[in-house]
Amino acid sequence: MRGPIFDPNNTDIVYYSLVDEPKKIVKADLSTTPITYKEIIPDMGRPDILGINTIRVADNLLLLQRVAGKDFDHATWLVCYYRLDTGKTYCNLPIPWEYKGKTGELEMMGSPDFEGHTLVWHDAGNVGLKARDMECYCDWHAELCPFDDYTPNTEHPKVKGFKDERCEDKTNCDYTDLPEHVSIIP
Repeated sequence: MRGPIFDPNNTDIVYYSLVDEPKKIVKADLSTTPITYKEIIPDMGRPDILGINTIRVADNLLLLQRVAGKDFDHATWLVCYYRLDTGKTYCNLPIPWEYKGKTGELEMMGSPDFEGHTLVWHDAGNVGLKARDMECYCDWHAELCPFDDYTPNTEHPKVKGFKDERCEDKTNCDYTDLPEHVSIIP
């Protein structure tokens, strides 16, 4: 077992991932005797899953970290949302890591968390914080939007993350869902 987390809406429910079965998550109901277990196999979009890390539950979303690749030395670590009500998985598109002007071969979204429609993480080997405006991301990637309380505006998407500015012509818009400046902790 790895990464047990409580459901804050029902602390009798615990989610965790399995070390020896990397494509599965378990939901344990502690209110029953004996404890009831339900296996969840989220569609992670790749066959080469090395592990799934359970991060946090909020409302009907379970935040996961998907580890995939031929081995852990060459793995990608991406964030996925799993909808508990529909059983559907929404994995973020990869962002190659960067640090001090250099880029790495791994795609790493380390130590992720989210609040509302903002996703945060750090890049591999970097103490810098990354933040993604998920409303902007949803506008540009509506098929990857996990939220039931946000309707993507695909006709006039946000231009830059964390701003209300919208595109008039989507084909002539530069898109980024990340803020322009990232603070590095000394």
